[in-house]
Amino acid sequence: MIERMKYLLLLIPLLLTGCMDEAGRGRINVAWAERGVLYVADQNIGAILALAKNESGRLLARTQTPVRTTVLDLQLDKAKERLWVLRANSVDVHDARSLDRQKRIALNFGESVFLHQNAAGVGLYSKSGYLLARIDPSTLTLVPGGKTPTILASN
Repeated sequence: MIERMKYLLLLIPLLLTGCMDEAGRGRINVAWAERGVLYVADQNIGAILALAKNESGRLLARTQTPVRTTVLDLQLDKAKERLWVLRANSVDVHDARSLDRQKRIALNFGESVFLHQNAAGVGLYSKSGYLLARIDPSTLTLVPGGKTPTILASN
């Protein structure tokens, strides 16, 4: 009972905080309402937790992060059940149920980026909204951005 209360007490501030950017308090959250899961990324240590989004708030899964790396953005692909995790030098693709890492895609951009997904895959954008590259959803390979800048409003 006491352990259950600990998880509940940890979950309440996270639900109240909602999604935060880099200037926030070090957390990025993504909810999968249909599955009742809340993904919480701790930007300081790089771990991602999958928590039950109900009164229990129990831990469902956790990523294994051997080295502390900052999490910059999260995107959930519900159709393919993938969680995309943007880090400073890579994008990690995780199974959304188990949080097992399926692939790490190395990045060599010298600027901050954010993720945005659409039918063409997951795009990596500069802070100003220019498409830097895309990740093909079927091969999980990096495809450079086009010669004509594509601008997307920052999220």
